[in-house]
Parts: sequence; structure tokens; C-alpha cells
Amino acid sequence: MKHRTKMKTNRAKKSFHKDNQKDCHRVAATVLCCQKGSVLIGIIITMVLVSTLGTAMLSMTTSSTFNQLGSTHAAKVYYLAEAGGRYGTSVILKNFADAAGNISSLHNKTYTFSPSGEFELGLTYNASTKKYTLTSTGRIADAERTITYSITDPNIINTPFDTPEDITDLFSPTEGQVKFKDSGPSEGPALNIQVDSYTSESRITLDNSDIQDLLVDEWTSSDELLSYQLQVKIGIADHLSFDEYMVGLTFRGIDDNNFYGYSIAKKAAVRTNLPQNIWDVIPAADQFYIVLWKRDGGAYSILSYKPAEAGHGILESGDYNNWSTLILTTEEQYRTNSAGEYVDYSDTVVEPAARVKENIITGYVQGPDASDLVPYAYARDTIIWDYSKYNPVQWDTYGSCASGPCDDITDHSFATQSDFAGSTPYEIGLHAFFDTSGANKLFVDDFAMRSGTDADDGIDQY
Repeated sequence: MKHRTKMKTNRAKKSFHKDNQKDCHRVAATVLCCQKGSVLIGIIITMVLVSTLGTAMLSMTTSSTFNQLGSTHAAKVYYLAEAGGRYGTSVILKNFADAAGNISSLHNKTYTFSPSGEFELGLTYNASTKKYTLTSTGRIADAERTITYSITDPNIINTPFDTPEDITDLFSPTEGQVKFKDSGPSEGPALNIQVDSYTSESRITLDNSDIQDLLVDEWTSSDELLSYQLQVKIGIADHLSFDEYMVGLTFRGIDDNNFYGYSIAKKAAVRTNLPQNIWDVIPAADQFYIVLWKRDGGAYSILSYKPAEAGHGILESGDYNNWSTLILTTEEQYRTNSAGEYVDYSDTVVEPAARVKENIITGYVQGPDASDLVPYAYARDTIIWDYSKYNPVQWDTYGSCASGPCDDITDHSFATQSDFAGSTPYEIGLHAFFDTSGANKLFVDDFAMRSGTDADDGIDQY
């Protein structure tokens, strides 16, 4: 059609030039014929363009639909893989001390979801680096995505005190004596805390250089803030013979006379060894208490306390439940107001160079066996960091909680110092006060520590 139209046009041009004397009507007819051909060409071209454009638009729409479908599957399989990773890492972090149990069961396990989709977990462990490698693969139909997680042991220390080296490699006596000995019939070895006399405290301090290096690394990488969690189990042989005691964890130690303590305590009707200011505040004798206290400049005082209750799990028939767990978290932070501005202890806004630190302290307890109101229980030789399975301590209306019972206590008596990286800190330890009848009967075991504040500490995802 195009070729024929072009020939007609050429013939019209030749006829016009050879005989320009011909009738004007002939010329007009020829020109009109030309114009009709041009219009036809335009119509054809337009139709072809519209047809081509329409085809292109259809192709783009179809491609977009398929791409969107592929994108949806890609996103879904990624989210499935990520969900598997979150589940697997949480199991690993909560069960590092139970590698042969819950952790090993993750390997080659597939979880299927309705109406479609699944994730499959794979697991390897490097004993020399204490690192798990977890793979999580999400799948829908033929689409899949794998995410790899590297999880290092979050417990800086986890020692059961099964050998004398567990003590000498990690701790040094600060006051009194500590011994490694059997904790009673069928109880096995533990750390026995003794005092030089019943009028003094027995305390040991964590001084392992490798652990101190890790604490310094945490402090340096966190803008000179140091946060961590501690736990320990307390055993008392023939504990009915005790009239009075207080035993537990010390932390945020600045020097030998400045640190916090977190303890289980029993008050005697007549004071023999408990610090006077602590004995005076605890209201009733022959009862058990959870106590948060401090030694500030050598003087003892209570931040707050809580009478032990059946729901805490640390009592059995009104007496102490042997090998109950004490656990605490201490988060160091810079003091700010509601607007996020740095303030001093009088709440006056200050420049960053003058900012000050404070501690947010939270306590938990748990018993060694499931009974009464205790939903979970952790026997000796278990280290668990899932706080939802412990009983939080709600401190009584006293001292730092003077305005009403509180779950967290904020205090700025002690904070890490500017020379922390170059000093030998008294940061963490264990302590005991007890009367003369308690000699060789007060024990601690399963001491563990984890640095940082994030539950996901120690996880790398790639």
C-alpha cells in the first residue's frame, strides 16, 4: 500500500512538469489525489503507532504484575527467614548452658505455616570460639532466602565453682576468707564464704585480667558507660541454725569502701553482725528479706528492701529455699531530662562535657523447684537469662522508693570513673555477713555475668 501510493505521487509530479499548460482542473484533481494519499499514510502510521504503543503498554503492565508477585514472595521468604533467625537466636541465648538440650534440637528443624511458607534452621558450633552459627532459610513455593547468624556466648563468666581454680582464677579475697569445699551431704563442692570474726564482712572481688579487659571493652565502646547483669545461687547448710545473715552480690565497686550490694538477708532479734543501719531498717526479726544496699565511704545504708514472699520462690514452708537464685541488672546511663537534655543531679541543664551518670538497678529472684506460686524453677547448675521467667522484686516504699513501691531503683552514688580503663576495678564481687553459728555453712554457686543491656548482645546477622 505504501509503495503504490508513492508511485501515484511520482507520476503526478512528472505530468505536472511536462505539460504545465494542461487544464487546471487536471492539476487540482492530481493534487487532491496526492492529499488523499497523504491522509491515508497518516492514518496508517497513526494506527501502527497506537497498535505498537498498546502492545508496549500491555507488556509493561504484565511485566510489572509478575515483578510485583516476585517481589512479594521475595519479601515473604525474607521475613520467614528472619522470623526463624529471631526464634533460633532467642533459644540459643536463653539456653547457652544447655547446649545438649534445647539448642541442639534446632538443627535441621523445619517449621511450617498455614496457608503456605516455612523456615528451616541449621546449626553448627565452634568450641574454641564458643560461637554458634545459625542459618535460617525461608521458603514459599520455589522462592527461598537464607540468613546466617553468628551468636557468641553472652556470658562473660559462667562458673559453677566445681574446682579450686574456679575461685583462684577469677576472684581475690578482699575481706575475710573464701574456701572451696563440699557444701553438705550430696550437695557437692561450692564456694564457702567465711569471716575472720562475726563482727566483720567477708567479700571477694572479681579480678581476672581477661574479664576486666572485656569490661573495659564494653565501657569504651558504650561511651564510657558500663551495664551488665549478674546472677548467683545461694546455699545454706543447716540454715535453721542461723540467727542472722546477709549474702549476695556486690557491684559497681569504686574502691574497697564504695559499692552496692544485693542480698538475701535474715534479721536476728538481737543484732550480732548485720551493719547497724541495715539491721535498724529491716522491720521484723526471724524473717527473710531481699535487700539493696550500699557502702558509701565505709558507711552502710539501705536503698530499699522487700520482705520475701511465697510467690518469690525463695521460701519453702516459711524457711529459706536452698540454692535460690538472685539476679540483677544494672544499667549505667547519663542523666537527662524529659527533653533529652543532659542535667546534673539537681536537674539543671548542663553541657555534654559536664554530664553525670546514674544507675538503673532491677532485681529478680527465683526458687530451685516448682512449687506454690512459682511458675518456673532453676535448680543448681543452671544459668538462665530470660527475665520473664524470674520473679521481679517490687521494692517497698522506702528510701529510693519513698514515693511508692517501684520496680527499678535509680541511684547515682557510684559510677564508673574516667580512669576505669587503666585501673584495677573493684567492680563486681560476692559478700557475706553472718553470726558465729554460720561458720563453714554459707555457700554460693553458679555465678554468672553478662555484659551490655540488649538481649541480642553477641549476635551478628549476615
